Amino acid sequence: MKARVPCRLCRRSPSRTAIFTDDSTRRRTFLEQALALAGTGLLGHAARLADAASLDSSGKDASAKEDEKPTHDEIPAYFGWITELLERPVSDCFDAESPEHAVLTRLKEGWGKRDTAELLRGLTAQYGEVAGKAVDKFLELNIRKNWAEIGKRQAHDGTEIEDFIRVLWEPLKEHGFKFTIRRDDGTAAFRVTKCPIHDLAERTGMHDWLYRLACATDYYTTPAFSPKIIFTRTKTLMQGHDCCDHKYVRKHAPGEE
Repeated sequence: MKARVPCRLCRRSPSRTAIFTDDSTRRRTFLEQALALAGTGLLGHAARLADAASLDSSGKDASAKEDEKPTHDEIPAYFGWITELLERPVSDCFDAESPEHAVLTRLKEGWGKRDTAELLRGLTAQYGEVAGKAVDKFLELNIRKNWAEIGKRQAHDGTEIEDFIRVLWEPLKEHGFKFTIRRDDGTAAFRVTKCPIHDLAERTGMHDWLYRLACATDYYTTPAFSPKIIFTRTKTLMQGHDCCDHKYVRKHAPGEE
């Protein structure tokens, strides 16, 4: 039987169960399916919603009163894949004496050990724009490597866009994303009207950082998956627009119709 493919956030089990569940067996199945297909290179991408499966299914965190202290740091639950990336040597990306290396070292030391929003705000306060740019570059270098491996397994000549939609987008409707697709010859135009990561930003006020950790990575995953796909986007929910308008166009080779 062909293994199921991990999506942008996580590959769920075939049963249509709720995204947030305390069923640890099902949570392990998410990761096992992803790892069986893609190996450790996909651990991070498969882990996002699998980790989020440990959240309280009652929605307690999202609806907590303002005067109550949050009992759960939600950001790592949605971005467990960063934990895997941060296990890689920072020196592979930045010179040991550079401010970028200092940013990633501090992120690595604090990730999962202190409140994530506080950690990220602290990086901005100390390093300014360098903090965000350093994280951007670190994610780009590592995500491109991961998604190139995915593309080798899943992208097929002539169907690259549909393959990418199958791998990344098709499972997301089961995980709280709402979108439509308008297909034309060699083109797929998306209109995304609901995104759980945007909902997380609304709850935490971390729109800028969550854009970097989620939305910006679309510019790395697509060309890494297949250089024959051109990705463009002019709007995102995270930036306050009414939708995310992802567009994928297949690049034709000379003489190819």
